[in-house]
Amino acid sequence: RCESGWRLAKIICPMICGELSVPDLRGVIFPPDLATCILLDKGAVAVRDVVQWMVEKNNRNNSDSRIVIDSKLHIVDMDDSFRLSTTMCEQLNKGVFLLLGGSSPKSFNVIQSYTHALHVPYVMYTNNRNHHHDGYDYDFSVSPAFIDAIIDVVKFFNWEKVYYLFDSDDGLWQLQQIYESFRDPLLPLLVDARRVRNTASAHDFLRRLDRVSKSEKKRIILNFSSLDVYQKILNQDIDKLDLHSFIHGGVNVTGFRLPLTPLTTTFQRVRSHSGPRYNSSTLSTDAALALDGLQTIITALNTLLLNDETRRIFKTSFRHGEMYNNNSRGIQCWTQPVKPWVHGHTIKNALAQVGLVLVEVIVVVVEMVVVVEVVVVVVDVVVVVVEAVERIVHFFRGLFTIFLFIVQVGTWSADKGMQSNLTGAKTENPFLMLKCPNDGSPCTGNQRFEGYCVDLIERIAENVGFQYTLKLVKDGNYGSPQADGKTWNGMIGELIRKEADIALAALSISEVRERVVDFSKPYMDTGTSIMIKKPDKQQGGVFSFKSPLSDEVWISIAFGFLAVSFVLFLVGRFSPYEWPEPNEQKEEEGGAGTNVSPNPFTLANTLWFSLGALMQQGSDISPSSISGRVVGAAWWFFTLIIISSYTANLAAFLTIERMDMPINSPDDLVKQREIRYGTVENGSTQTFFKESEVTVYKQMWNFMKEAEPSVFTPSVEEGVKRVRQCKGKYAFLLDAAMNEYHNQRKPCNTLKAGRNLDDKGYGIATPLNSDLREQINIAVLELREVGELHKLERKWWYDKGECGCNVKESKTSSLTLSNVSGIFHILIGGLVLSMVVAFLDYCIRWKLRTRKFKPNFVTARVQQLRDRARRQRREIHYEPQAASASPGPGKNGAVG
Repeated sequence: RCESGWRLAKIICPMICGELSVPDLRGVIFPPDLATCILLDKGAVAVRDVVQWMVEKNNRNNSDSRIVIDSKLHIVDMDDSFRLSTTMCEQLNKGVFLLLGGSSPKSFNVIQSYTHALHVPYVMYTNNRNHHHDGYDYDFSVSPAFIDAIIDVVKFFNWEKVYYLFDSDDGLWQLQQIYESFRDPLLPLLVDARRVRNTASAHDFLRRLDRVSKSEKKRIILNFSSLDVYQKILNQDIDKLDLHSFIHGGVNVTGFRLPLTPLTTTFQRVRSHSGPRYNSSTLSTDAALALDGLQTIITALNTLLLNDETRRIFKTSFRHGEMYNNNSRGIQCWTQPVKPWVHGHTIKNALAQVGLVLVEVIVVVVEMVVVVEVVVVVVDVVVVVVEAVERIVHFFRGLFTIFLFIVQVGTWSADKGMQSNLTGAKTENPFLMLKCPNDGSPCTGNQRFEGYCVDLIERIAENVGFQYTLKLVKDGNYGSPQADGKTWNGMIGELIRKEADIALAALSISEVRERVVDFSKPYMDTGTSIMIKKPDKQQGGVFSFKSPLSDEVWISIAFGFLAVSFVLFLVGRFSPYEWPEPNEQKEEEGGAGTNVSPNPFTLANTLWFSLGALMQQGSDISPSSISGRVVGAAWWFFTLIIISSYTANLAAFLTIERMDMPINSPDDLVKQREIRYGTVENGSTQTFFKESEVTVYKQMWNFMKEAEPSVFTPSVEEGVKRVRQCKGKYAFLLDAAMNEYHNQRKPCNTLKAGRNLDDKGYGIATPLNSDLREQINIAVLELREVGELHKLERKWWYDKGECGCNVKESKTSSLTLSNVSGIFHILIGGLVLSMVVAFLDYCIRWKLRTRKFKPNFVTARVQQLRDRARRQRREIHYEPQAASASPGPGKNGAVG
């Protein structure tokens, strides 16, 4: 955006000469022609019309208290210094009280030198180059010092860099004034000055400047002396400019203008009823200032010549109808030594007392829409803010002090104060909801709303200090550009049309919206997310205990078990330390010869050793060799990690009910065609997919726009309802904040799938250049720092939620039989298998035994049973006899 300020005064000024005549006043004889020279250029038609009108108006009032003007016009080219000096001296030699006219950069030094040397006051309706301390105080300007106003505006906004465009030597002199005003290191200012020759070069520079760093604010000061340049770029008289061309141009224009005085207002009214007599269609700045200058001269001369105390000083200056200066007729330019005009100092003081520069001033501040009431002096500064010329800030240039009294925008009334409109979106839970009384009373005022946004705006209004009125957006939309590319609907459109001051809702901050409205800092962080219907929970399977480890891990453990057992068997066979010594073997066997293998690490024993270590139980054998112990230690470490990991995962898998998520990411949506998906129509989410350059998102947009029937919904509520009714065949793309809110509403059958697709935030929108934006920014940041925003989110999302916390996720649930039934099955299977193996072992052993003695199997079995029964009867028969026949102690106490 480009904020520009410019100087109003045009430098090339016209020149005409006229005379003032004064009748005999109260016994004092004045010359019939008391002359004052009025300087206008030959092309200054508008200024000549004003002078003629003022002369006629003054002369019609012929009372003794009025100066009579007898104008004699002389045309002089003020750019010709020689012609100008000759004309001035001719008029001074005839005798004049003072001079009135314009100036130009080429002739200003001539005017200044003559007036200072001869002490002849010169009243200019153009700007001068005088400093208050340079000693040249006989040239007055009724035109305000616009360069001083520009400097004050730069200081007021604390600008650090400006671009200064000028086209004349006068502009170069004013550039020097800017440099001198910012010599203080505490007021640094970088000035990029360019002198342009014509309108085309100015336009070329501005276009190049606009293309460089579009995000940077550029402050441009245009100081042109040619009227056509201002008319083609920006006009000196900004109030005459067609400001509608800047409404949506991305530029703030700050300029200066002169307020109409009662005299200029009267002239415009008379001219409008005079037909073609006055050629000027509009009252230019030069004409208005010339009118004020002439009126100032008449007032000052009336004060001097009609007042008893001041008129006596002029008695000695009039002889025989002629004006004398120090006994010389007229004011001589070429006499040596120079004789200054003896009454010049008195006339100068009279002009100063009238108040040449006391013009009411109003300054409008760029990028602020505030009303300010302060009395000011100097010049009118105007800014174009979106649609209108608004008067904003006043500052008093004479005291070099800025006084501000800022009032908030809106409709002001004495009883209610300032009122601002707040645009809420269509009722969007939980941001803005209707709350009508149960007693049937009408829903009116701000009390009919509740929700997150209502609480938020209450806290912001309390922080900033303004009142507001809540209203609903007319068309129920957030806001999106229309087909013509110029207009917007929804809340954004109402802000652009100035139908509201603030838009507060679930309004996403986006680049396209930021072009037409201003956003505050985000009050809530969110992003695009996927909502799906909550899938059915998985039932625990018979073998769910093996879920903590994948099938590949189980197979790898089995192969590791076999590999360790085989390696341990080989190590036990090859290592001599696993074979016991013969002497040790005989001692262990009690000297009896047997066929027992001296090495305990048979293949069966190594398998049992590995299994015992895996089950954390151990075994009766352990390796004695170093190599065997290395194998055992490695296997023990392996089983320690595996069992620990399995135990940790088993607790999570058996205590948390898991769901089979059909969708976890945008890629999952693109790869399938069974589940349809869509967004809210004309919302920021739809715009996100429509303008995205990401391949996946472009594929999703192509699917959504071609889907029949339409997958877009008019509102978030309709989208959530569609998700719940489509039995898992529809996914809704919406902001994460809205997703989480609706997941907490009954029937609690929706959830957020995967992560957010992007990162964005909700902001408070205001019209471009609204002063409320900065204040709202500060309020939002303060609410975030103290945790108030988090409290509001917690209140409306979870504390008021209908689903509560998930009990099974908040505490450990009990294991059901279905979760561990597989373990019981394995235990039962192991018991049955052991019984079968024992029976087979018995049968095989018996078969081998009977084969050795070769008896009939049935006969041998019957004989075996008979022998066993006989032994049992014998044992029962001999037990009582053995008890009675046991010996007792002898006489000598010996035991027999």
